[in-house]
Amino acid sequence: MAQAVTHFLFAAILVALFRDKYLKYRDRRHFPVHYLFVAGLGGVLPDLDFFALMILQFFGFTYEQVHRTFSHTLLFALILLVIGLVLHLFDNPQFGKRHKMKWSCVFYILSFGSVVHIILDMIYGGGMLMLWPLSDWTINISLLNYIPQQIAGVFPALVDGILLVVWIFYLEMKHKISDYI
Repeated sequence: MAQAVTHFLFAAILVALFRDKYLKYRDRRHFPVHYLFVAGLGGVLPDLDFFALMILQFFGFTYEQVHRTFSHTLLFALILLVIGLVLHLFDNPQFGKRHKMKWSCVFYILSFGSVVHIILDMIYGGGMLMLWPLSDWTINISLLNYIPQQIAGVFPALVDGILLVVWIFYLEMKHKISDYI
């Protein structure tokens, strides 16, 4: 299973690449950098079922009954997307005096981050019940099965470290973060 840092950084990096490579300069004003943080939060959002497990274990639920169920499905991401659409169609309020982030965009990006989380979990191993509770249809990619057994135990931490270095390097090259130190 991918670690939390991988989920956060992978989603944030994908949204940063979209922002910096595909949006024109004038469009970036409407897509503040703070949305990258939201993408990272969306990347870890499905694992909030661990908090539900802390409560539900007192009622006899097990780890397998709670984790990777509803919050790790396309239905969860679809609900976030629909909330964004509803906010976009009706009022689409902004928040933040300086950054003018829109709630609809926040939910779109949370939905995207959730999908990234699900894909990473499929790649790291274990079947994903994509349409739970509607169906037991499971997808299992498990690319980690092809990694040599000697490094399989440290591979998730290795990916975390590589993503962190790539992220900091990207921020320095693109946004000159050393100017702020």
